[in-house]
Amino acid sequence: MKLINRIIFALIMAMGLLFVYSRTDQYVRSNELIAQANKALSEENYQHFISVRFYQEIPLLEEEIMVDNTTYRLFLYETAFIRLVNENYEVVDGFVFLLFLEQGPLLDSAFQVKISTGDETLIDYIGHRVLDLPVYLAKDQETKAFLFPRSEFYVNSMYQEITQMEVFVNDELYFSLELQIEESIYSVKSQIEEYLLVNNKVPHEDFGSVSIQKVIQIDTAPYVLRNGAIYLVAVFGVTVLFYGYRNKQLGKKVPTIGVQKDIEKLKQKQK
Repeated sequence: MKLINRIIFALIMAMGLLFVYSRTDQYVRSNELIAQANKALSEENYQHFISVRFYQEIPLLEEEIMVDNTTYRLFLYETAFIRLVNENYEVVDGFVFLLFLEQGPLLDSAFQVKISTGDETLIDYIGHRVLDLPVYLAKDQETKAFLFPRSEFYVNSMYQEITQMEVFVNDELYFSLELQIEESIYSVKSQIEEYLLVNNKVPHEDFGSVSIQKVIQIDTAPYVLRNGAIYLVAVFGVTVLFYGYRNKQLGKKVPTIGVQKDIEKLKQKQK
């Protein structure tokens, strides 16, 4: 029974240590991301929030949006990423949606972003607030991708000019915007493909008019080790106190009648 109790105790301690690691890692990462995001906002570095690897620094669209007493700044950035298909590089391009609250109450509800060509809606994404920031992104609900792919705007191999964006909150139109995004406006994909053809490798530094989003690296190891050590010391201290107290209590309780009889029998045998 003692062995089973020790195994259970060890499992509980290990689960507790895993919980400390998970919570510490999540807490440190979240705080660092928020700190970097607030710094970017204070510097009006809106490109910081582009979540796709390659992008054009000059936005396709920058627009101030006013809804009642609320003011937003909307950006559409041309973006692209590279994927490996049958050992060949393939470039997927499109644009991302960034919305920044400049004045007014926060919008905490999820919203819909619909991109249309003429009377036909070709893209319908879900928008949401980022962490606790006045920043909103839109992504595909199924794939979780933030890219509005250019390929979605081709019908019978013909590109359809993007003419309208509508944002809905609780199925009601929140605001709409007339657009004019033609096929000729895209340039990031062609530049990446030319780079791949010449260099036969994925670019890791800015080139041409293409910028590369830096990978955010956060070292949580020092904080995880510190909190893990605190946890182990605390568990060790509690364990020592518990077993020390239990050992002190041994022999202090009045024996039961059955135990008393057994003790008397042992004494009689010894005589």
